[in-house]
Amino acid sequence: MEAAESEGRQRPTMRETLSLVGHGLGGRLNVRSGIFLSALGLAAAILAGLLQLLVIPYFGAPWLGTSMLVLQVFLAPALIATALAALLRESGTLGALASLAVAVLALAGFASALAVAALWESAFAAAEAGTAATADYKAGLLISIAVGWATGAAAIATGLQSALVCLGFSRVDRWAWAGLVAVLAAPVLALSLLSPTLGVLSGIVILSLLLNHRGHREQRGARSLPPIVAAEPVSGLGRAAAASLAWLGFAIGTMSVAFALTGSHWPGVALDGTQSMQWGIAGGFLSALMVVLALAGLAVVRYRELRARISLLVGISLLGLVIAAVTSLPLFDAASPIRWAGVLATVLCGAVFLATVAYWRIRGSRGMRSGVAVAIGAGYSVTVGFIVTFAVAFLAPITGLLLALWMSRGSRLDTAGALN
Repeated sequence: MEAAESEGRQRPTMRETLSLVGHGLGGRLNVRSGIFLSALGLAAAILAGLLQLLVIPYFGAPWLGTSMLVLQVFLAPALIATALAALLRESGTLGALASLAVAVLALAGFASALAVAALWESAFAAAEAGTAATADYKAGLLISIAVGWATGAAAIATGLQSALVCLGFSRVDRWAWAGLVAVLAAPVLALSLLSPTLGVLSGIVILSLLLNHRGHREQRGARSLPPIVAAEPVSGLGRAAAASLAWLGFAIGTMSVAFALTGSHWPGVALDGTQSMQWGIAGGFLSALMVVLALAGLAVVRYRELRARISLLVGISLLGLVIAAVTSLPLFDAASPIRWAGVLATVLCGAVFLATVAYWRIRGSRGMRSGVAVAIGAGYSVTVGFIVTFAVAFLAPITGLLLALWMSRGSRLDTAGALN
C-alpha cells in the first residue's frame, strides 16, 4: 500500500494480487486443514478398497466401478497429497507458494490419471465389443498421459528441490536433480495408484505425522525440533577414502550397466542377452554396495554418537544388496524360487530400512511411532519396492559419480536429518 501511494496507484498490480492470493491460500495449508484433508483421504481410500475387494466382485453395477475409480485414482490421493503439502509447509520445508503449487499440480496430475484410467477402461470395453479405437480416443489418451506426467513430475520436483537444500546444492543443481528424479518417479507413482493399499497406508502415515507435529508443537511451542547430534568435520583422509570407494562404485557400476545392455556382443563373451543382463545387474548391486560403504564411512566419522544406529542401517543395506547380487547371477534360472525369494528378501530389507529410519525420526508415543513405521515399510513393499530394487543396480553408478565429485572437492555431507 505504501508503494502504491508513492506511485499514485489505486489498485494492486497483477503480481501483487497473485502474491497475495497465493500466500493467502498457501497459508491455509496448515496442521488443522492437513489433518482434516488426510482423514478424508484415508476414508476415501478405505471406501475404495472395500468397493474393490468386497462389493464389486458380488455386485457388478457399472456405477460402483466408476465410484471406486474416482475414489482410488483421484479423490483419495488428491486429498492426501494436499495434506502432505500442508505438512511440508508446517515443517518449514516448503513456503506458502511452493506448498500451494505442490497441491495444485498434484490435483491436476491425479485428474489426468483419472482421465487415463477412464479412457483405458473404455478401450477394454471397445475391444471386447470388437470395435477399434478411434483417432480421438488415441489423441485423448496421449494428451492425458502427457499432462499427468508433466504435472505429477512438477509437483514432485517442487517438493524435492526444497528437501535438497540440506545437501548444499545450488538452486540450479537442486532443480536439475529434482527434475530428473521427478520425471522418472512420476510414472512409477502413477502405476502405484492401482494398488488398493497405497491410499490407506499413505493416509495413515500422513495423518499420523500431522497429529505428531501438532502434538509436538503444542508441547514445545515450536515448529521444528533442534538437531540432536552435532556433526563433526571429516578429515581430508576420510574424504579421500570415501571418494575412492565412490569412484570404485562408479567404475564397477558403469561397466556393469554397459555389460548388461551389450555384453552378449562383446568379443570373447559366450553369453546370451539374458545372461549378460543378469551379470550386469549383479555388478550394479556390487556398485551400490561400494556407494553404501562410502556413505557409511562418512556418517560414522561425522556422527560418532550415532554409530550404533548407522551400523544397523548399513548392515540392513549390505544384507539386501548382497542377497540381490547373489540371486541375480545366472546360477539361478529366471523362474527359480531362489531368485524370487532373493528379490522378496531384498524388498523386505528396504522396507525394514525405511521403517527403522521412520521410527527413529518420528516423535511421539512408541505405539504411534511403531504404527507409522510399519505402515511406511508395508507401503514400500506393496508399491514401489520391486521397482526400486532393480533400479538401484542402474542408478548406483550415477550416485557414485555424484558422491565422488562431491567428496573430491571437500564438500560435507549432511545426514543428520535421517539419523537424529
